[in-house]
Amino acid sequence: MTVNFIGEAIPEGADRAWFDRFNFEDPYSGSTPFCQTKWAIDRENGVFLTYLNGPGEKLPEELPAFYALGFKDGTVIRLELFSYYEIFRKESELGMHTHYVERAYVPAGVSYSDNDLREMIKKGWTTFVEYDARGTLGDDQHLVFADDCIKKVQG
Repeated sequence: MTVNFIGEAIPEGADRAWFDRFNFEDPYSGSTPFCQTKWAIDRENGVFLTYLNGPGEKLPEELPAFYALGFKDGTVIRLELFSYYEIFRKESELGMHTHYVERAYVPAGVSYSDNDLREMIKKGWTTFVEYDARGTLGDDQHLVFADDCIKKVQG
């Protein structure tokens, strides 16, 4: 499946109503309704990715950043990411942020292959963070996946 995300503010109207139906809650505080204002969306395929909350620092807190990949049929894949900052020894390279998908909780019945899911997550995440940061991230951000990050869950 080929996806083409765009990053944008979630517009009022049908898109806002669609997003609000997911009734996301803040994963740390549990507060609802969750008031995200931005997403990466592929309207043609009916899929979006958004940030829910969290520091995403592996050390010292070891708390993930939470994202959600949502589909027009109401399916949600919850993502847990951590970030690491790698300092390079070359003077010309200051470092790189590696964002690591540790878990992607995929509801039973999702028919996409693991490779398709990884592609959607990577393209959606990249589009979202580039839009969210307004192009200030440069090429020092990249996303990698744990080998066993795709977790099939019931319900």
